[in-house]
Amino acid sequence: MNSRNLKSAIVGIVALMGFLMLASGNTFGSMVFAVIAWALIFLGFLYQKPPTQSARMNAAQSAFEALDMIAIGKRWVGKASQVAMVKHAPNTDDPSVYEVHVLARTMCNSWFITELLISDRLAVSMKQLSQINERGAKGILKDTPDVYERFFGTIDVA
Repeated sequence: MNSRNLKSAIVGIVALMGFLMLASGNTFGSMVFAVIAWALIFLGFLYQKPPTQSARMNAAQSAFEALDMIAIGKRWVGKASQVAMVKHAPNTDDPSVYEVHVLARTMCNSWFITELLISDRLAVSMKQLSQINERGAKGILKDTPDVYERFFGTIDVA
């Protein structure tokens, strides 16, 4: 039984006790259990606050640094890569899941994008890892001149 089901069961038991008290003629006891049930619901016992943006990004960062896999004929190691850009947004398919895209470059100058999914419980799973070429990386970074120049050198100002 997960914690959400357990919390729902506790609120249900408290409410049931209130009804049993009312059925037995104990109106004061019934009112006490009703107040307890409403307090549990409204004080957030039943509903968890979603994780903060910072907590989600920390979970994504930890998952990226722990990345060590073989795909597309290469070994991809997150902690040995330079992160160029991180973009995040709620997942359109499931709003309780957050999606984080990380553009990074390996020590051997291979560029790649990882798409990470972060749940409300901060569980992280990798949706996709894609290798891109340098031209693709330049295209993604073209709107952030400071990051572009850090990876590709300075550009003449027009």
